Amino acid sequence: MDSLNILFFLLLITSSIFYPSIGVLQEVQSAICSTTQNATFCKNIFKSDSRTDNADLKKLLWISIGLTQKQANHNLKIFTKLFLKEIEPVLEEAYYGCMHDYHTIELDLVIARKISRRQNYTESSKLLDRSLKLAFHCSGGVYKRSIAIDKIESDMFLTTETANGVNKYIISHVTNVTLSGK
Repeated sequence: MDSLNILFFLLLITSSIFYPSIGVLQEVQSAICSTTQNATFCKNIFKSDSRTDNADLKKLLWISIGLTQKQANHNLKIFTKLFLKEIEPVLEEAYYGCMHDYHTIELDLVIARKISRRQNYTESSKLLDRSLKLAFHCSGGVYKRSIAIDKIESDMFLTTETANGVNKYIISHVTNVTLSGK
């Protein structure tokens, strides 16, 4: 890349950060989604919320963590219902474990969203990573599988991964832009 292309790229990134009405460019969203396991799912997450159209990177992160919170809340409700209906002790214990995991995930996401507003992206990323590990922990404990359980778990993995993709993009690109400007 020659210096003119680098300058143009830095201007695009800077404009998406400091001028929210411009919004995050499709190229940036594509770059974020290319780091996830399912780029189509990631792009659909952004399309699912009209606020992403005009969001800068920081707001995109805030929105994507919010969508992850929504998925975690949905999963917690499902596992709570399954726990209350289950009579097999081993599955009852697994669903209870998932309830505990998703309760922790919800708390972590509240904190991640709050500290991302304070631009503490490294800590936010750690909480998103931990949320993903807890979702996997829940998944590993439920031996009786169904299409519905597989779907909500997959949606949780991919939604969390998308939010963390935005977070890590900010860490790697915005931090570099800020440091190179000093």
